[in-house]
Amino acid sequence: IFIIIFLLFFIFKNFNGKIFLGDSGALIIGYLTAFILIKDHNINFIHTNEYSDFVVSFMIIPVIDLIRLFIIRVCGGKNPFEPDDNHLHHRLLRKFNFKKSIIILFSIVILPIFFNFVTKFQFNIYIILVFVIIYLYLILITRKRKAYKR
Repeated sequence: IFIIIFLLFFIFKNFNGKIFLGDSGALIIGYLTAFILIKDHNINFIHTNEYSDFVVSFMIIPVIDLIRLFIIRVCGGKNPFEPDDNHLHHRLLRKFNFKKSIIILFSIVILPIFFNFVTKFQFNIYIILVFVIIYLYLILITRKRKAYKR
């Protein structure tokens, strides 16, 4: 309930451009989200994979973005913990306006969870695979074009 209320409040206020979280705000939200998911899992532990499927569908896009950036930075000889503007949200902002970027990012993170609830986690791996492909497509269409010298 906390996460839903926070997301609705943040989305409403953010469309008006009144909230900037920064690193500390993003870290607090990440910590609270992880804490709530782990605490809820420990309280409502059931001997099924349904809950772990929910967590995977909730975290798949951020984790894939993290792995992609880590590999790119290490292969490029850079420190994997140095900041850059190669994250999906930066790439979306370069390609689309702010509102479209928020809608795309929100959709690609929330829709797998929604579809998993609707299908009662029957097609979890397929749903996640579809959204991973959508993520890779977004990375492809938002890549920086190199200027060729003539």
